[in-house]
Amino acid sequence: METRPNVGSYQLYPHRHVKIWFSRDEDIFLNPENRLRLVRLRANNPHDTLSFIYDKSLLSAKAQLNLQQFCMRHNIEALDIADLKKELVTDQEKELMGYVEEEIRHTKDDTGGNFGAASDILRWLSPVYKRGIYSDFDVEITTNNLPELIEVQAPIILNLGTLIVKQFFFTTKGIVNSNDISAVPEPRAAFSSLSEMQSEKISCIQQKILKNYRDKEMNFRKLLTAGDFDSALAGISEQSIAMLGGPTIFAIRQAILRIFSSNESFINFSLSDTMHSVPIMNNLFFRKFNCKFSEAVASGKFQHELQTFFIEQAKKSLRLLSPASDLLSQPDDEFITKTKIKLESEFYKTTVVNYSGPLVIAKALMSWASAIDYEDLRPYSWEHYGLDTNFKSGQQFKFNTSSENYFGKIATLKVGDVCDASWAPEGRAAQKKREACMDSKARLIQFWCREYLHKKHAAQEQDESKKFVARV
Repeated sequence: METRPNVGSYQLYPHRHVKIWFSRDEDIFLNPENRLRLVRLRANNPHDTLSFIYDKSLLSAKAQLNLQQFCMRHNIEALDIADLKKELVTDQEKELMGYVEEEIRHTKDDTGGNFGAASDILRWLSPVYKRGIYSDFDVEITTNNLPELIEVQAPIILNLGTLIVKQFFFTTKGIVNSNDISAVPEPRAAFSSLSEMQSEKISCIQQKILKNYRDKEMNFRKLLTAGDFDSALAGISEQSIAMLGGPTIFAIRQAILRIFSSNESFINFSLSDTMHSVPIMNNLFFRKFNCKFSEAVASGKFQHELQTFFIEQAKKSLRLLSPASDLLSQPDDEFITKTKIKLESEFYKTTVVNYSGPLVIAKALMSWASAIDYEDLRPYSWEHYGLDTNFKSGQQFKFNTSSENYFGKIATLKVGDVCDASWAPEGRAAQKKREACMDSKARLIQFWCREYLHKKHAAQEQDESKKFVARV
């Protein structure tokens, strides 16, 4: 009878890496910031295997040539997803690849797709995870001090921690996780049951993603409540749900982008009964706001007066929730704009995080845990093996992190501080700012280099002239 070992059940190869990027610009295979990161990854880990996954259909012939030249120069394997399709094993994987292509197509057509969601799915397909450790571009990797393989005890390794929440006399624990670094180590050949267990875990994650995509009655309420979780949000009105689109995730994303396209459309949406059901801003404010809106409509008030009331009540609410917020000191127009951007980010992220991203993984992890303290999930974390120092993520939290530390850190962060979130509108804007700064610094360096070379050349000419005069 086969026995299951407690130590070294699986073998992790830390020197194999996978990156995924789908370009929004057909003439650029990879944006400048991430290209620089990839060069640095190769320089810091010269002997590691690097695989770069892309979609050929998104790139021009020029960009494809540039990609091949870049990968040859830095010893990187370039893989088109069309080639990965040939390696798919199960019908479940093939169906998931169909949704990857659907996300890409809708993004390309600007009809509600998201490249981040496509990447979320892709990293759980065997042609990808068998090639190595998946990581986002903003993860810092240094493996020079690591052996060829590492014995691990879990079938999947994730960016995982737990959060301790104290409320009155009760203490509860929750899972804090990100899918920015994930690995599927190889089972030891002597134990076939380990391979079966691993297949079950991966299939569990795949099925939870498929459940969302197969849902033909998807709406924003289901996203907020994450499907299987009970929530007071179940009371959100059908009118509000209709405003946020459906029944597909693509329609919901389109509705969000439309609602937050201008300050006026954002305020009009806030005047509905939708926002009081969303735990992003104070419930009391929105109840008052809805009541005041009804009065305003009845008395024929204009948009300006409604906007004035919106600002007054929103700032009053914010002062209670976050008295140190820099939004409170902003001029009215700036206050509305920044509030809109913040809420758009929260709404939009929900359509990826809850649908194909970290929350899907969290639900799988909770189903695997045998105790409510989640301690038996430690072997699934990078921290358990001390590898969180080799694979550094801004989204890492350790086991038993206090809620004060967690929320204290979150409250002080801005987009781009811990992760790029380039799949979200706010994240893309932050990345463009960083790249503009990079470009400005590069131009400055080039200017001073030219100045230096010019002066050096002038000095050499002057020296040669003096020597010539001396000879004459």
